[in-house]
Amino acid sequence: MISQILLAIDRSKQALKAQQVAGKLGSSLSAEVEVLHIHETPLTASVYDAETLRRENVETSMEASTLVRRAVAALRDRGIPASGTVRPSRGSTVREIVAAAREGRADLLVMGALGVSRWRELLVGGVAHAAVQLAPCPVLIVPQGGKAGDLRRLVVGVDGSTGAARAAELTCELAHRLGAAVLVVHASDGSLAEQEPDTIAADAAGAIGPDRVAAVRVRAAGKGGVASALQPEAADYDADLLVVGRRGRSTLQRLLLGGVSERLLQIAPCPLLVAHPPGRSEIEDPPATQRATTTVQ
Repeated sequence: MISQILLAIDRSKQALKAQQVAGKLGSSLSAEVEVLHIHETPLTASVYDAETLRRENVETSMEASTLVRRAVAALRDRGIPASGTVRPSRGSTVREIVAAAREGRADLLVMGALGVSRWRELLVGGVAHAAVQLAPCPVLIVPQGGKAGDLRRLVVGVDGSTGAARAAELTCELAHRLGAAVLVVHASDGSLAEQEPDTIAADAAGAIGPDRVAAVRVRAAGKGGVASALQPEAADYDADLLVVGRRGRSTLQRLLLGGVSERLLQIAPCPLLVAHPPGRSEIEDPPATQRATTTVQ
C-alpha cells in the first residue's frame, strides 16, 4: 500500500510536473506527501552577499525554504496531508534523497528529471538515474517532455523477472485505486528465452485483474531494445504512466551499463514508475550527526 510519498523538488519545470503527479497520487491514494528539497549551496550562500548571490543565481536558504513552503501549501490546498523539509547537501544530492526516503519509510519517491544526455548521466551521475538505482522504494520520474496526465491509462512492461513481478503488483494497486485501465506489454529481448512470452503476459494480466486490463500485447524488442519497444506502445496508448521493473544487477553494473529503465528516462512519453526486486538499497546512510535539516511549516 502506498501511504507515504516523498516528493523531491528543485526549481525546475520538471519539479512542478512532479508535484502535480504527487498531488494526484496523494489525493487518489489518501497518502501523505513529504516535500523534500536538497539545498546544494548552503556554504556558498552563507559567504557572499545577497546581491552577488542573485547575480550568480545561487540559491539562498530563504529561497530554499520558500520553495518547499509553496509546494506544501499547494498540496494542502488540495486536501492532501503534506509537510516539508530542506536538507543541506553533504556532497551528493542523491545520497541525501535516498537517506530521506529510508528515514521516512517512503513507499514511493516522486521527482522530475532534467533532459540531460545519457552520456552526461553516465559520466557525472544524474540524480534521477542514480535515484532509480539506489532508492529503497519504487521511484516515479517525470521526464522532460513527459505529460502529467490524469493517471487513468497505465502501461506495464513485463519480462518474467522479479522486478517485473513487483511492477505488476504496483500496477494492480494503482489501477484499482485510481480506476485506471492497463495495457500489459511483454517486449522480449531474448534474455529470458526459457520463459514463454504469452505465459508471462497472461500471468501479469491475471495478477492485475481482468476488470482493469484493457489489452495485452507481446512483441519482439528488435534492434532498439526493450525500451524502444515499450516507448511506442505507451505513446500509442496515450499512457499517463509507464511502469517497469528493474532487474537485479550490482550497483556498479547498473550505473555503468544502465538498462531498460535508464533508457526510458530519456525516451518515455509519460511519467515512468520503476519498481525493483525486494531488498534494501545498496547505498549507506551518512551518520545522523552529519545531517542538519530544516522543517518547513
